[in-house]
Amino acid sequence: MTIFYYFFILALSFLMPRFLSNVKSGYLKKLGYLCFFIVLVLFCSMRDISVGTDTASYYHYYRLVSSLEVVFSTDLEIGYLLYNWFFLKFSSSLFLLLLSISVFVIFFVSKGVENYSYSPSLSYFVFVSFGFYAFMFNGARQAMAAAVLFYAFKFYLENRFFPFLAAVIFASLFHQTALSFILLLPVIVFGFSFNFSVAAIIALSPFFVLSLDGLVGYLVRMDDRYSTYADAAGGGELYVLFISLIGLFFYWSRSYVERASYEYDRLLLVYLLGVLISVFAVLVGGNPSGFLRLSFYFLYSAVLLVPIIFVNIKGNVAALLVFLFMTVMTIYYVYSVINFSGLLPYKFASYY
Repeated sequence: MTIFYYFFILALSFLMPRFLSNVKSGYLKKLGYLCFFIVLVLFCSMRDISVGTDTASYYHYYRLVSSLEVVFSTDLEIGYLLYNWFFLKFSSSLFLLLLSISVFVIFFVSKGVENYSYSPSLSYFVFVSFGFYAFMFNGARQAMAAAVLFYAFKFYLENRFFPFLAAVIFASLFHQTALSFILLLPVIVFGFSFNFSVAAIIALSPFFVLSLDGLVGYLVRMDDRYSTYADAAGGGELYVLFISLIGLFFYWSRSYVERASYEYDRLLLVYLLGVLISVFAVLVGGNPSGFLRLSFYFLYSAVLLVPIIFVNIKGNVAALLVFLFMTVMTIYYVYSVINFSGLLPYKFASYY
C-alpha cells in the first residue's frame, strides 16, 4: 500500500535530524540536512496530479499566468501569481510548480526550526505528523503563507513589531487570511502576560462569536472566493476534539517548563488561539475548509512547543511521555492520511 511512503516520510522526519544531532562535523551535518530536505521536497514534487484534491486546480492557474497582464487580472493573491509567473518562464511542467511550492515551504520551516527549536527531530516529527507537511498537497497558497508566519515566530518572540508586521503582510500576498496573525500584535506592543492574555481572550470570546457572521460577510464582500467560509457544511468535530486535547496537554505541561518558559508561554498562547478559532468554526457550523483552515496558522506553534516540553522533563518520565506522544501523533497521522484530502493512493507522476 502506498501509505508506506507516508510512513517513510514520518520516520525520516524524526530519525534523520536525531542522527544528525550527534554528527560532530558541521560540513557533514549541513550535507545531511540538505539530503533530508531534498527528500521532503521531492516527495511533494514528484507526485501525480491526482494526489491531493486541489493539485489540478493549482496546475490550471500555473499554466494560465503566461503574462503580467494575466497575473494582474486573475482573481488570486498577487504574490502567489507572480511566483507562478516567474517559474512558468522556465517550464510549464507540474513538477516545477510543485517543486517551487515545496522548496518555498521547506525553506521557511527549516529556518524557523533552526531559529527556535530545542529539538529539531521532534519539531520535524510534529511538522509531518500534525499534517502541516501534507497540507502542501492541497492548500498550496495557504501552506506558503503559513510557512512565512512560522518563520515570523522569531520576530513575535523577540517583540520586533515592524519585522513581524512585514512578515504578516508578505504572507498575505500568498493567502489573504494570513492577516489574521495581526491578532498577535497587541501581545508584541503591550507585552501582555500569558494569564492576562488568556483572560482577555475568554472575556472577548462571546463578542467574537456574535460578530462571526459579520466577519464572514466582510470576507465574502472582499473576495467571493471566501463564500465557502459561510457554508453551513458542518464537520470537523473529531479534529477539533483532537487539537483541544493536545492543547490541554500543552497547558498541563506548562507547570513543568522552567527552561524557555517565556517562549513557551508566548507560543502556547498562539496555539490556544488556534484551538479557539477551531471551536468557533464548529459551533457556528462553518465549512471545515474555511475557518478550520485559519487555525492552521496558529497551531503551527506546536512545532516549537513540543521540544520545549521534553527538554524540561528528564529521565524515564520524559522517555515515556515522548513514546506516548509519538504514538498518539502517529495514529492521528495515519488516520488523517487515509481519510483526508485525496492523499491516497500516492502515485508518482507518469513521466518518471
